[in-house]
This record gives sequence, C-alpha cells and structure tokens, in this order.
Amino acid sequence: MELAPETADPALVHNECELRNEPPDIYLDAHIMDMKFSPTCNMLALSQVTGNVRVYAYNESRMEQVLDMTHHKESVRTIDFSPNGNILYAAGKDKSFSVISNGRLEGQLMDAHNESINKVAHVENDHVIATGDDDGTIKIWDLRQA
Repeated sequence: MELAPETADPALVHNECELRNEPPDIYLDAHIMDMKFSPTCNMLALSQVTGNVRVYAYNESRMEQVLDMTHHKESVRTIDFSPNGNILYAAGKDKSFSVISNGRLEGQLMDAHNESINKVAHVENDHVIATGDDDGTIKIWDLRQA
C-alpha cells in the first residue's frame, strides 16, 4: 500500500534536488574532445579543443579542478590513463603526444606523427602506448626508449 504524499512521513519524503548520487556538473566554455575516469580514484580527466588538459577530483558533493595544463598548442583529441592512474597520456591536432605523471608534464614528443593524432592508448606496463593519426598510421611507443 502506497502512502499519499500528504500523509507520508515528512522525514521520508525528499525533494528530488536534495538527493545526489553523482558529482556536480562541469560547465566549460570550450568543447570537450575526450574524457576518462581514473581507474584507481575519483579523478576525471578532460581534453579540450583549446589544447587544455584538465583534471578534476570529485565526490558526491563537489567537483574541484586540480590541474589545467596548456602545453598542447592545438586541440587535444584524446587522453588515456595508465592502469595505476598515475600517468595520463594526451595527444592531438598538433601531432604530438605528452606524458603527465602525478600532475607534472614529464615529456612531450613533438611531431610524433605526420598527421594529427586521434587516439592514444595505454598498451602495457607504464611505458608502452599506441597512437593513431588522421592518415591511418598507428605507432607503438616504448617510452623507455624515447
């Protein structure tokens, strides 16, 4: 038997706006090209058409930007986390890819491709990644050799 709203216990009736099972929304002025959740903690990484790479820490009540990097000069089309969540790979229109570790730019390989990079993907360990470009070229990188 259901209780009518006027007879229900006020402590049990919640305003829909008070219930929150997800973090607050993020609003940005520029398009988001890719986003990935950390595999190990409540962190969200976003890449933008402006070349920004942003990282947010979140819980059910807040969304806080903890990193905003602008080392790419053109659109960052793709990002990926390593399985341990400590490394973030980013790549894009400027034909480069970068490695961000614990909030610091560890390196950026300029002109890694002849065309803009559309995909970066972690392959294995913390040092092998793959990148793919607009021309259909796929490259495998061992970052221990870079």
